[in-house]
Amino acid sequence: MAIYAVTNGNVVLENRILWDGVILIEDGIITQVGESHNIIIPSCAHRIDAKGAYVGPGFVDIHVHGGNGYNTWEEPEKTGEYFLRHGTTSFLATPSGSRSFDILLNGIKTLNAAMGKVKNLKGYFFEGPYFNTNYGANAHKNPWKGPIDPEQYQPLVDLAGTNAVTWMIAPEREGVRQFMQYARKVNPNIIFTVGHSEATPDQIHSLGNMRPRILTHAMDATGEEISSNVMYTVNGLDIAVVLLHDFNYGTYDALDIFIPQLKDQGYVFLPMFPESITLDEPLNPV
Repeated sequence: MAIYAVTNGNVVLENRILWDGVILIEDGIITQVGESHNIIIPSCAHRIDAKGAYVGPGFVDIHVHGGNGYNTWEEPEKTGEYFLRHGTTSFLATPSGSRSFDILLNGIKTLNAAMGKVKNLKGYFFEGPYFNTNYGANAHKNPWKGPIDPEQYQPLVDLAGTNAVTWMIAPEREGVRQFMQYARKVNPNIIFTVGHSEATPDQIHSLGNMRPRILTHAMDATGEEISSNVMYTVNGLDIAVVLLHDFNYGTYDALDIFIPQLKDQGYVFLPMFPESITLDEPLNPV
């Protein structure tokens, strides 16, 4: 039995940091976590000295277009390796729905070929193509502004199959329900996401058992109805809210509102990185 002991680390737990922590791993399974003076390390254990670094679960990125100068859906091997070196152990490659049919089709083919080879690639998050074309990158030249056509989406959905973990939609678009039904038929476990949308919470909930379980771009590149009702959806406890600022301070400014309210509900915030290359100044710890 292989036993490893990670020592001298600041261990990130669900609701706090365990300073000077120890993690025992037996046959690939974490068996003990605790402060150094409370953990007995077997003499046969292979010791890994964290040297005061933070030790925690790998990051899971469910919405990432690129990294290190590459698009995830064009260069999944290069982006996957880059992410892994920086702590992201699972990611969903995110093709942008503002691209043409042929580009999206080729992106799916590339990602399908990479599945199983790129260890941290777990599938893909399709941003669109049926979001509200008033929003998102390159909205002025979005090629998906016309009617929702089965002859366009069926080849994409068929090729994506079960590798597509989630499709992002705008509930207010005419014909989107038929698209969702087909996507559910191809992948019964599909998760729908709402984003780049002007939908009200009532429109979201009207989709019944197909209603989105994730709300993304909650404060940027999204209609005011969703932006003003983020807390409504959070309070419903049936939708996860992803706050993205996309180089826009709408989300950044809103944190002063959301964080205190969410803390009152029992949510815990652990800011791991106080700086961001997309901000002009560091975030204040919360």
